[in-house]
Amino acid sequence: MTMRYTFTILILVLTLTAFKCGKDSSTYTPSVTNYPKGLTPQGVEVYSFESVSDASRQLIDNGLDKTFRNAEAEYPSKEFPRHADYRAGLFKPDPRCIEKAFIVAYYKFDPNDPYDQSEYDKDPALGRIAICVAGKFGYHTNLQGVRKNLVSLVDDPEMLVIGAQFEAEHAVLLVLDPARYAATMYHQNGGHPILREAEMAKLANSGIEPRYIKIPDNAPIPKTESLKAGDEFCILLVK
Repeated sequence: MTMRYTFTILILVLTLTAFKCGKDSSTYTPSVTNYPKGLTPQGVEVYSFESVSDASRQLIDNGLDKTFRNAEAEYPSKEFPRHADYRAGLFKPDPRCIEKAFIVAYYKFDPNDPYDQSEYDKDPALGRIAICVAGKFGYHTNLQGVRKNLVSLVDDPEMLVIGAQFEAEHAVLLVLDPARYAATMYHQNGGHPILREAEMAKLANSGIEPRYIKIPDNAPIPKTESLKAGDEFCILLVK
């Protein structure tokens, strides 16, 4: 598979959850976080519209563990966010997606949007876009003002591990190596894995294309929406 990494400017109206990569927002309250489903064995807060199996909880921990081991190897003796610093939103695979993924849907505000009516768009209506995503990363601040790293994942045995591993890299690098975080958050020089480039073949075989999305600062988004102008997103795009 030929990997493509592009800069994309989109104005999103997410139907499932919202997240940010690089900028915090105390007003962000993704809807899935209204449905807590307990913890993983290592203490990750789990949220989902559906029931979550013990096996899925363990796979979230397994994915994070991979990133943590890689981080420890590259940055020994340094502290970084661990399991209890994460929230995980799980979504069932959507049948419209070829790969195991959930749908992110939005209206087209940007005339240069690359996904409307493209091979990635699962919504046939002009101006209404639905793309398949295997993972998302950002930050979520609850009503008590506590901010944690938010990874949104598809509840599939293989993709859960990949999504948790790759999306957690942003949170780890933000603490361990801010310069490297800034150089990789936009995926301008490649995608995941960031901490161990030798694993890129696994990413290529998974059909995942890491993308970065930014909503323009002057985007005319209604106040009723959960997104705001200037928000930024990291996603694992699939077909």
